[in-house]
Amino acid sequence: MTPLQAALGVRQGLRPELPKHGHPELLDLMQRCWEGVPNDRPSFHEITVELENLLQEVERGLDSQANGA
Repeated sequence: MTPLQAALGVRQGLRPELPKHGHPELLDLMQRCWEGVPNDRPSFHEITVELENLLQEVERGLDSQANGA
């Protein structure tokens, strides 16, 4: 797919299919990034904050598993 084809697809409302298995917060963020109205999409700052929070959550879960909790 060329960049032009991708841009035209977005204008037509086409979006990639979400993976069946994924962290719900990440899937929600992905969907919000694909909003048709640009002002309804999260800012890069908001995306960064959410991804950092999600990473910390995942790391805490891994630490808990490693410690047998």
